[in-house]
Amino acid sequence: MRIKALIIHILLMLDLITKACFYDADMVLIPSILKLEGHKNYGMAFSMFSNNPAYITAFVAILTACLLYVFIRYSHENNMLSYGITLMLAGSIGNLIDRFVHGYVIDFICPLFVDFAVFNIADSLIAIGAAISCIYILMNLERENGKACNSKRR
Repeated sequence: MRIKALIIHILLMLDLITKACFYDADMVLIPSILKLEGHKNYGMAFSMFSNNPAYITAFVAILTACLLYVFIRYSHENNMLSYGITLMLAGSIGNLIDRFVHGYVIDFICPLFVDFAVFNIADSLIAIGAAISCIYILMNLERENGKACNSKRR
């Protein structure tokens, strides 16, 4: 659990430092590929529900508390799920800090090669952590289904 807590702290610092550095950025980092451009996101993913920032903050706080509970419950395990939860928790805390401090989330990573929303490190951590967790769950469902099928054949 200590290593995963350290991972959370490191990733959280990376997220908060990059947001502080690029909150008002407006520069092309890699032409036709990546731009750093500061945006205030009052909503959730893709600025959804941006007209209710207080509700979103409360919702995100509840989700973060749930992730924290799952992290404490399963962080002793050394599997993909526990690392996925670690990444999601780091990202969730980073965006929640923004909501409490600023009233919005600072987004600054703007891909130019595709029409996509502006995002930040925390958003990436949440997405990668969710993907890792889903892969782990699907792999284990497949294993469990295989075990159930094999036991029925006997």
